[in-house]
Amino acid sequence: LADYRLADYRLADYRLADYRLADYRLADYRLADYRLADHRLADYRLDRPRVSNGHGPSTKCQPHVIARSYTTASATREPAMAVSTSPSRRLTIVDPANGEITTRGMAMLIGLCFTLTILAIALVDRPVADFAHSVLRVGGKEQPFYRMLTDIPDLIPAIAGLITAWYAIGLLFGAKPGPRGRIALQIALAVLVAIAIKEQLKVLTGRTWPETWTNNNPSYIKDGVFGFFPLKSLFAEKVGRGYHAFPSGHMTIIAVAMVSLALNFRRFVWIAPVPIALVAIGMVGCNYHWVSDLIFGTFLGAAVALGAYRLARLS
Repeated sequence: LADYRLADYRLADYRLADYRLADYRLADYRLADYRLADHRLADYRLDRPRVSNGHGPSTKCQPHVIARSYTTASATREPAMAVSTSPSRRLTIVDPANGEITTRGMAMLIGLCFTLTILAIALVDRPVADFAHSVLRVGGKEQPFYRMLTDIPDLIPAIAGLITAWYAIGLLFGAKPGPRGRIALQIALAVLVAIAIKEQLKVLTGRTWPETWTNNNPSYIKDGVFGFFPLKSLFAEKVGRGYHAFPSGHMTIIAVAMVSLALNFRRFVWIAPVPIALVAIGMVGCNYHWVSDLIFGTFLGAAVALGAYRLARLS
């Protein structure tokens, strides 16, 4: 009996030790996980301004360094770790906290847009127009395949107008759009705003087309005309549309629609560039636009889509 009790005691003691060891490991794991989460929180937190309490110089709007200490299992305190914003974080185009484009990133994209547009005007536009006219336009006529690609954005303005009218009528009767309805209204309004902006830019820049389309308008292929004539369309009665090449309206419309979809439904991020590229190929194949028109129109549509998305998020 004594031997049995001793064996039973040893078994109970072993189980208790094993339980304590498992509990210690679990506590240690939880502590390590908490330290990791706390470190990440401190690393991604923005610097907060300090306000003077009236007994010293004001430090309002002066960023401070976030300091955080970590407690060990033995209740000893380690020295505080200073976490500051690294130079790489200040230079990022996309904010890692929310996935949105930063102000610096937006400025870089705008600079890239104007740089590519200027380079295309100086080096690319005329060679591509000559190639499209002599090779891609067989017999001086656009091919059906390229013409079909240019028709992709044709229904987008009409759909945007119908969506806007539908929700406007609903609001008159007190009906409020749901989450998906607000997204549809945001995209529709972005399309209409982009169309209005590009029309004003066409009048303001007054650029001629690569080919002659309407009322014997001056063009590069027929007349060797290549340039910008600001506000010329306001005074040219018969060939006013002949000075509306810049920027491309087709590229503006398809870009604002696709980028809006990609911003609101992230599953479209990898699909959105496909229609944009197809429309650009059709435009070059038909020689409807200069390459610089396509570049600026794409950036314009994307910028309007991003602005509408941010405005909707704020509201």
